[in-house]
Amino acid sequence: MKESIRKRLSWLLPGSDGGENESGMSQAKKITVFTISFLIAVSMWMLINLGRDYSIDVQMPLDYGLFPDDLAPVEPLPDYALASIQGEGWKLINIFNNPPGITVNIEDETQNLFDSAQRSMAGFSDLNLTKVEPMVVNIRMEDRVDKKVPVMPRYDISFRRQFRAISGPDLSPDSVTITGARSLVEGISYWPTSDFEMENQAESFTVNIPLETPPSLVRVEPHVVSLSAEVTEFTEGQRRVPVELSGTAMRREISLSPSFVNVRYDVPVNRYAESTEGTLFRVVVNYSDIEQDTTGYVVPKVEILKDGLNVSVRSIQPRRINYFRQIEQ
Repeated sequence: MKESIRKRLSWLLPGSDGGENESGMSQAKKITVFTISFLIAVSMWMLINLGRDYSIDVQMPLDYGLFPDDLAPVEPLPDYALASIQGEGWKLINIFNNPPGITVNIEDETQNLFDSAQRSMAGFSDLNLTKVEPMVVNIRMEDRVDKKVPVMPRYDISFRRQFRAISGPDLSPDSVTITGARSLVEGISYWPTSDFEMENQAESFTVNIPLETPPSLVRVEPHVVSLSAEVTEFTEGQRRVPVELSGTAMRREISLSPSFVNVRYDVPVNRYAESTEGTLFRVVVNYSDIEQDTTGYVVPKVEILKDGLNVSVRSIQPRRINYFRQIEQ
């Protein structure tokens, strides 16, 4: 019998293969012998040590079930309870890998988690529950309300030189619905987006921006809004425009100097030709401004007469107009 066992293990023994002695044992055999020895040692350690009693801390998930549709919690509720459990090592492994949940009755405003945890561990009769933290959970609820509030954008967009938005940026949707306990929701008047930046923009865009993450007891729908703008390249134009006087009393005559001004303006490149045709601006000096003036100069106002060209006034030269009163002889 001994001889038979020796023959089966002969490939592991030094000097058993073609007269190879111990110093000539191959590297592969050395690794195999070490691995088997290590596994045997680990197995023996586990057999000896896991039979002893230990104490471990286990996170036991809390199961609140479904809250009534018309109620919502006022204070954050814990997701887990930390339970200290004593018992034999082998049996602690099972509960550590798959801890049971603790059922919480939301109809009770105050719940003793230690008692609930003991009921959850009824199937682990050989284990001893020594402590649960928190020991008690308080469930305060109020009427659940839905409230629609505007979205407050938080973005910083810069455009490449000579480019800018001709429409937008616009948010869609521009409002969201927040849901939660009345005391948590009623003081909210808007909901912000996350910070968003775009630099050197030179083309139209539509991007999604997440909203600021709400606290645990407040829900916001939707979670994301889109930001869009139509961007185009602008060029500069100039028009010579006569200065008009409005609101003049019939019994007085006012002379303006100069009687024409140069209006410089920005316009999209594809609308420039259209901006050079017809009357684009009206430049007006109000008689009421003259009546209130003490310097002898007034600032004319520029009115844009054509809609849809996305024209913006860059400057007016001269910026001020001199006026004279003509005295009747």
